[in-house]
Amino acid sequence: MELHLLSWNLDGLNTRRLDARAEEACLEMVLGQSLREAVNGGIGRPPPQVIALQEVVKRIHLSTLRPHLIAAGYALYPAEPAREDGDYSVIAVREPWELGRGRRVRFGVSPLARHWVEVVIHHPTQGRARVITGHMESLRSGGEARLAQARELDALLGDPDAPPTVFLGDTNLRDSEWRAVRRDLAMDDAFELAGAPRAARATWWPPTNEEAPGFRFDRVWLDPGRPWTVSSFETRRRPRISDHAAIEVRVRAR
Repeated sequence: MELHLLSWNLDGLNTRRLDARAEEACLEMVLGQSLREAVNGGIGRPPPQVIALQEVVKRIHLSTLRPHLIAAGYALYPAEPAREDGDYSVIAVREPWELGRGRRVRFGVSPLARHWVEVVIHHPTQGRARVITGHMESLRSGGEARLAQARELDALLGDPDAPPTVFLGDTNLRDSEWRAVRRDLAMDDAFELAGAPRAARATWWPPTNEEAPGFRFDRVWLDPGRPWTVSSFETRRRPRISDHAAIEVRVRAR
């Protein structure tokens, strides 16, 4: 079973150039390059089979993400904006994979009322897979909640009755928190399996100092029930679009 996935926090709570940034994000995800690069004959990257988006808001969901991604052959879950105000996560799937059932569940511990989103996807020859995304607690004071959320996701990944499962999303885990919780988690970290590539060690930079080393907030985790191979693990940093880099990964479950 092979998957080509991309995860991106779109910084949707930042209203500055929000509509333009969402348009640019769609082009980057679908064409693998900017519109100017495409017009100038640039060769983009192939579109991912699965896209996981965090910090989506109703405004860009309806006006930009849904129409553009559907036009590019993706099916979205949830197709409609979340009922409550604020941001939420979305998963988009394109052929040869087909979107199956999905659900959206609030984390057991979350002062900010954060959720995780899960979909089961189907391939005509490779069977089923499960994809989970989410946006974990953001505030500096949310460390204990983040640790609880990481353990909750690890338990989901460890479900022995589930098909091959990938989590990709914005964990907001600080380095010290990751070191503290890593020993408790059974899942595999795709970044570690890929050899911890230096160019992908940071996915978020403080807006006030984009030259800072950055933090590895965005992560890809794999279920511990099978051997995985990570054939590529890359980031796409586009400061005009988001303060987070997108993560693009290709994985294989044997």
